[in-house]
Amino acid sequence: MLVLMRKQLFPDGNKRTAMLAANRVMISAGCGVLSVPIEQQSSFTTKLLDFYESGELEPMKAFVYDHCIDGLMFEPVIGTEHTRESKDKSYPFHIAGSSKKVYVCESPIDAMSQVSLAKLNGQDWTANHYISLGCLSDQALERFLGMNETTEIVFCLDNDEYATYHDGSPAPNWGQAAAFSFAQKYTSLGYETSVETPQSKDINEDLQVLRRMTEEARPFAEKAEYGYER
Repeated sequence: MLVLMRKQLFPDGNKRTAMLAANRVMISAGCGVLSVPIEQQSSFTTKLLDFYESGELEPMKAFVYDHCIDGLMFEPVIGTEHTRESKDKSYPFHIAGSSKKVYVCESPIDAMSQVSLAKLNGQDWTANHYISLGCLSDQALERFLGMNETTEIVFCLDNDEYATYHDGSPAPNWGQAAAFSFAQKYTSLGYETSVETPQSKDINEDLQVLRRMTEEARPFAEKAEYGYER
């Protein structure tokens, strides 16, 4: 990301493009989200300008690690001045809403895809909360529930129906097994729970399928409306 910013490949928007590309990698890997907090923007700009002039990457990289990544914790390495990455699965990727309902997905990209599906289906996507667990630990959900008044939980975990082990033999449907296990657990704790199983492997693939179907149907819709394809 930082190297792309410094290379200035485009006339404008280099920082935004580099951060979007970096977040695509981070989110897909479930490794948090890159963002510069408002209170750190001035320092970020100053250090970035220093990096542009000097080319010294380490100070800028350390600043990003310390201040600009949500969803990870960095612990000191004993005997050194450095930090090491430690994934803390109790910090969810969270798209905040105003209701007492939360949609629970495995990864940030699935949570964002759930938002897109709600919008495409004409629903008020801003009403509900959307979080990701970072795979199949419910630590992030526990933290979320401790901080947000919630009555309803919808589990939208992956559909691993066709999962296999490395040798090609069939594997369990881990995502759905976890979804129903969590639903049972949180029902017993007094929450209203349900499971929405993706038609494809995950919510993101469902969104991609819907978009392809919409694009393929568009010429027919235009012909029906206008009498010809535009």
